[in-house]
Amino acid sequence: CDISVGLATIASTARNLEVPVADIMNLPYRSAIFDCVLCIAVLHHISTIDRRLQAISECIRVLKVGGSALFYAWAQEQEGGFSGHRFAEQDVLVPFHLKHDVNKKQKISSTSSATPTVHNTDVKFAAKHAVFDENKNATVFQRYCHVYKAGELESLFEKACNGSVRIDKVYWDTGNWAIIVTKER
Repeated sequence: CDISVGLATIASTARNLEVPVADIMNLPYRSAIFDCVLCIAVLHHISTIDRRLQAISECIRVLKVGGSALFYAWAQEQEGGFSGHRFAEQDVLVPFHLKHDVNKKQKISSTSSATPTVHNTDVKFAAKHAVFDENKNATVFQRYCHVYKAGELESLFEKACNGSVRIDKVYWDTGNWAIIVTKER
């Protein structure tokens, strides 16, 4: 599942799967239903510790005893990573470029460079925090990210899971911290 209708649609169409739109804070599944949980590139977009703990708790809630979960989140340590970002702080805004397809009929309008509006069959929005980058033919949004330091994911899991999971492995991979856990009770 994903909170983004667009990403859920892409995933379901590309793989002919049923991909529901859902919020990680309140997953629409009964407890202990899944053998495996994957949470890739989600935790770093959650803005508070309480919400991060809730997200982790929800993912573990839907996991069967004996099941495994894998979480990936951006690392503050980016040496050797692919993003090209350098993070001076843990809570940052990172540009996201929504590229405009030159093959689609699109009309990009703006009352000022800070409030572009894009209209096409896939996208219709007006955002005060976005700017249009003509060189990249993209609308640039600022996304919130909390980048994780070494040891931070383990600490979150210990708090969120109250001893219900075993931490099997923690590792750094191409600019991300990853953690694999097994639900024990």
